Amino acid sequence: MKIRSWICLLGISAALPFVGLACSKESTGDVVEPPKVSSPDEKLVTYTVTGMTCSGCEGHIRDELGKLPNVTKVVASHTKEKAWMIVKGEAPSKEAVEKAIKAAGENYKLVGEG
Repeated sequence: MKIRSWICLLGISAALPFVGLACSKESTGDVVEPPKVSSPDEKLVTYTVTGMTCSGCEGHIRDELGKLPNVTKVVASHTKEKAWMIVKGEAPSKEAVEKAIKAAGENYKLVGEG
């Protein structure tokens, strides 16, 4: 059994300081859908992101993209390889999004928009 599987089984994955060590390749089976725009001044921006393997990875992406200016909500899906952002006002630049995704972990990569 791989080390990260043992770590997950022992329940100490949250204590690890290394991003990605406690990720599981298993899907939770949850269906993740893009968020809904709720006002005319909001828009939905979609990015394709590879490298996510579990809901923990989705959380890393959500946390970093959520720090960007004008972003009000982020939903990420490792099974669909997507990150959706609700933006109020001007959307962050592709470069800013790419930097945030890299900050989330070295395994994650912005592939493109849409």
